[in-house]
Amino acid sequence: MEFIESILNGENRYIEYKERYTKGILKTISAFSNYHDGTIIIGVSDNGQIIGVDDPIQTRLNIENTINDSVKPRPDFEVYEKTIDNKAILVFKIFKGQFTPYVIDGKAYRRADTSTVAIEKHEYDELILYGRNLSFEELEYKGSELTFNKLGGLLTESLGVHHINEDVLRSLELINHEKWTNAAAFLADKNKFNDRGSDMIAYSDNDMTIIKDRMNLR
Repeated sequence: MEFIESILNGENRYIEYKERYTKGILKTISAFSNYHDGTIIIGVSDNGQIIGVDDPIQTRLNIENTINDSVKPRPDFEVYEKTIDNKAILVFKIFKGQFTPYVIDGKAYRRADTSTVAIEKHEYDELILYGRNLSFEELEYKGSELTFNKLGGLLTESLGVHHINEDVLRSLELINHEKWTNAAAFLADKNKFNDRGSDMIAYSDNDMTIIKDRMNLR
């Protein structure tokens, strides 16, 4: 019953319907593998009508072979057949991978609401870092010397910190192994990261499960 209800609820960021198999689903598989788990249902129209798959066994085999041959590295997925109203459909569950980016012909994708779009270069770079268990802000900043007058004023106002020394910068993870990090460059008075933004979240509990406030800076 829960599965049928999910179909009737329509497509969203995590669920995509396809009346029939086409290689276009590879882009969605790339998107789910790169960013979050998702489900592709073959044999269902865009409005949630059950169309069915004529030859589910062969269709399943074709899709599995195409995924294995076309998506690099091989994504983690499972597939099963389900019968609704005497019609067979195929359900592909795609799991977020650890070895990003997952690409098709050298391109990686993400979900944008109910559509799938190619990612931009900086997003691709971030996926590479994630695949190496790194984050962009942890990397060494290659630019010139940085100043933190504005950050210092905010720390004084909010926390009573009257002087930003190296210990403060290290505690904020703005210095790592005696080198500036990209996080430091982003928070400095001037930097060159005009194409990036920051997603700032304040949690109301130590377990970080309840968001108190959120702000996106671009």
